[in-house]
Amino acid sequence: MYTDFEDPNALSEFSCDVCIVGAGAAGISMALRLANTPVSVCLLESGGFEPEPATQSLYEGLSLGHERASPLGCRLRYFGGTTNHWQGWCAPLQELDFTVRAWIPDSGWPLKRSDLDPFYDAAQSILELGSDDYERPEGIGDEASWRALQEESVNVHTWQYSPPTRFGKAYREALDSANNIHVVLHANVIELETNHHANAVESVHFQSLGGHAGHLTARCYVLACGAMENARLLLQSDGVQSSGLGNQSGTLGRYFLQHPERKVASVLTDSADRLVHLFDRTRANNGSSRAHLTCSKQIQRRYSLLNAGFDIIPQRHFGSGYDALRGVVHDIRQGEWPNDLDTRVWTMLSDMRQLGGDLYDRASGEIAGFDLVAHAEQAPNPESRVALTAERDRLGMRKLQVDWRLTSDDKRSILESTLRIGEALASANLGRIKIEEWLLDGDSWPQPIWSGCHHMGTTRMSDSPDTGVVNRDSRLHSVRNLYLAGSSIFPTGGYVTPTLTIVALALRLADHLQGEVTS
Repeated sequence: MYTDFEDPNALSEFSCDVCIVGAGAAGISMALRLANTPVSVCLLESGGFEPEPATQSLYEGLSLGHERASPLGCRLRYFGGTTNHWQGWCAPLQELDFTVRAWIPDSGWPLKRSDLDPFYDAAQSILELGSDDYERPEGIGDEASWRALQEESVNVHTWQYSPPTRFGKAYREALDSANNIHVVLHANVIELETNHHANAVESVHFQSLGGHAGHLTARCYVLACGAMENARLLLQSDGVQSSGLGNQSGTLGRYFLQHPERKVASVLTDSADRLVHLFDRTRANNGSSRAHLTCSKQIQRRYSLLNAGFDIIPQRHFGSGYDALRGVVHDIRQGEWPNDLDTRVWTMLSDMRQLGGDLYDRASGEIAGFDLVAHAEQAPNPESRVALTAERDRLGMRKLQVDWRLTSDDKRSILESTLRIGEALASANLGRIKIEEWLLDGDSWPQPIWSGCHHMGTTRMSDSPDTGVVNRDSRLHSVRNLYLAGSSIFPTGGYVTPTLTIVALALRLADHLQGEVTS
């Protein structure tokens, strides 16, 4: 069932077993897992079914440090969340990402990869992924080439591609038909009301932009609003605990992580066809995939490296339509919605039709060269953080400032990893690399550097309340009925896109809450 809270006649008081705040990948996945069970669920969403400038503006804030960390950019605040413009790349975190690595301070999860494996399997279906094999590039390239690379201490992995799944459209009907799910649209949570010890949430207060106020009581509460907004709501909830709800350790809002992503080298080769065969995106009956490279665990340990994935991307001339697409993507990533979006997209589509193929069709576009592109892990850094400002939005919520900080060791790791990948390509007779000047330029970082828009880490998971915000069950250490979902709980982020892991963790949490409520 759906209720639009913009309607002044809508109910203003709600109660349920589980209240989920935020209808993005995490929130909708949890609701789907709990659908048609004995657990009653209320899903509160700030927006409606379509984008609205007034609602989107509630994300406005300040950006310090590296400029690719705008609180407004990347995120979408309506039903389906950021899956509404997600590109569909998927891969699970690797076993190494969960372990304590002595050369990376504050690394390690309270969970093991095996703890998530059953939920990764279930997440595959929700994300409409055709293959769950991320370790072997089935049907891509040739075995001899992969063997030659792996002999040089390089691992081969694959990205799998979701259609991409737009959660707001794909699962709207399923939530509507569930007998135990109530979705409330245009319900902006403005306060988590706790008891006087701040160890339990007693109710959630929310409001529409039109001024309609409501509140909800539940047995368990889940914040599933993304890494920035989860931290913002907890920091804002300072009525009893002045530093923010659940912030006894002082880590709330800290350890903000993203994935530095950038071209690191050109690949010079006389084996262009071979590189295309190995690394270009491949379509199959069960979806599409693309191979990429990482340094082995042994190499990462030997050189004290963070994890990183490397794509070899053929550069093609597609014409004015592709240029239009790149311009649109740039503007949206900067947090802008171009007024001439429709015209520019239609220009792109027209040009693509004239080429007789889509963007990933190998037969379309003349190859102009190859880029080596890194998707890098960022080291946990307590000085990289989100915090509240004194400025308030139209609901009276304090706005965020984001201070995304990368260190010299983050850059050193990318350079060393690039060199190791280059050595492997040369030994396998696939080409040599010409490293980009920015990567050789001391400790400085280019501006802008793309972040992947993968916000993580502001409410990190830990076994000890002294080093994190939530425990291994995703519950706040200090609040017995408040849980967090999404990538805000990642202690480390690996290099892969977080969506598959977000969904897996959300399904795991849903099962835990069902046990809590029905036991």
